[in-house]
Amino acid sequence: VELLSPASLALVPQMAKPDVDQANGQFFKYFEIGDVTRAGAIVNYREELFEDLPSRGRLRVQANDVIFAKHRNSRGTALIVPPDFDGQIVTTGFMGIRPRDFDEALLLWSVFESEAFRTQVYYLAVTAVQAEIREDIFQKEFLLPVPADPDERKALIAKAREVHDLHVATQQGLQGMRDFAAAVFQGK
Repeated sequence: VELLSPASLALVPQMAKPDVDQANGQFFKYFEIGDVTRAGAIVNYREELFEDLPSRGRLRVQANDVIFAKHRNSRGTALIVPPDFDGQIVTTGFMGIRPRDFDEALLLWSVFESEAFRTQVYYLAVTAVQAEIREDIFQKEFLLPVPADPDERKALIAKAREVHDLHVATQQGLQGMRDFAAAVFQGK
């Protein structure tokens, strides 16, 4: 195993005031940590005007960003942002990484699903009330375990791709069932 420092990773920045001002009057999809399963599936979201979303909704994500819950009690909640949430908003209770490519997204997601990563979230979270990971602590003190052997790294990415593809197929199947049920029940 190699231990990589997150300092070289591109973090998804929180929206600055000009971004917030520009977003006002626009509709966005928004989800929070509780809207995501431990398996990384988004099971609920809201779609509202930006100004009607919670003020903690200040992380604008792109498709294939990898996000994980910063809160100690939510450790283990991580996902790859799906294409239908490209340019949308999530809670700042997540920390986001903007990977260089999809393989890196799959690798990071695998790492964030590991017990080695979850343990670091537990022990490096700070503050007394709602202990969470700060960006500076993540970048300076975390170590991300990845397979040193290139074949093992490819195998891990391949396994993550299998799970990702199953998530996509499940969401598509679920939407197809909903669409069909709506048509049947509406007599179409």
